[in-house]
Amino acid sequence: MTNKLLSRLKTAEHLSISLSTLERLMKSGDIKGVKVGGGWRISVDELDAFIAKGGTR
Repeated sequence: MTNKLLSRLKTAEHLSISLSTLERLMKSGDIKGVKVGGGWRISVDELDAFIAKGGTR
């Protein structure tokens, strides 16, 4: 299990989507994030799981 966390910007860049699309995916629960300090982070494992179930790449 990887403990690496990505910022919302890095996650959006990795998926080749806009920040607003990422925010929509997070609000719908398709991608889960954790709040660290004042910002949201997405784990690499969560991102891999999203991609594996047919998410955007």
